[in-house]
Amino acid sequence: MYRIFILLSFIIICWSCYKKEKTAESVANKLQESKEKKKTSKNLFSSIDSSQLASYIPKGYVLLDSALGDLNRDPYIDIVLVLKQPNEEETSDIIEHPTPRPLLLLLGQADNSYKVVTRNDKAVLCFSCGGMMSDPFVRVVIKKGYFSIEHYGGSAWRWGVTTTFKYNPLLSDWYLYKQGYESFHASDPEKIKTTIETEKDFGKIAFSTYDSDKFSEK
Repeated sequence: MYRIFILLSFIIICWSCYKKEKTAESVANKLQESKEKKKTSKNLFSSIDSSQLASYIPKGYVLLDSALGDLNRDPYIDIVLVLKQPNEEETSDIIEHPTPRPLLLLLGQADNSYKVVTRNDKAVLCFSCGGMMSDPFVRVVIKKGYFSIEHYGGSAWRWGVTTTFKYNPLLSDWYLYKQGYESFHASDPEKIKTTIETEKDFGKIAFSTYDSDKFSEK
């Protein structure tokens, strides 16, 4: 009887270990799948010919983020590219040398090509500009004639900034439309201070001349 009890206990332990291993493997697989999906969703080249876009990326830069959408309210798909230098983690210094991250607007053409219409090296915050949170860049998004750049950073005091530009069809250019700020203390994340500035506050600013250093968090 005692031997049977020992045998059953051994079987139960082995089965428990097996289940834990399978569970851990399942979790690992799900995490990997999640990473791959995120990577694919962030990778513009998965849906557009990479050889076609490679010519728009200046030498010394790689893709940080991208977005597809309608930038100028016409029938063609447009692109926003956010670039970075491959070694910016070592070179970027917020005080002495904030390594720039160019943002390019590419308009779709009737022949399925793209045209770079404007570029700004000061719209996206640098790798070391997020304080204790390090890299503050979150993403870039496009929505029917608008595009927005999202940042998040800080330490005990956290801040978020969403900068939105709008296409002006009369001037055939994009202008700062809205800048929204949020801040809160990490110990009280429910208490959020929100501030929104519009053209009435900052005037008419073209995307190509926008400088994020001139807009401090509120």
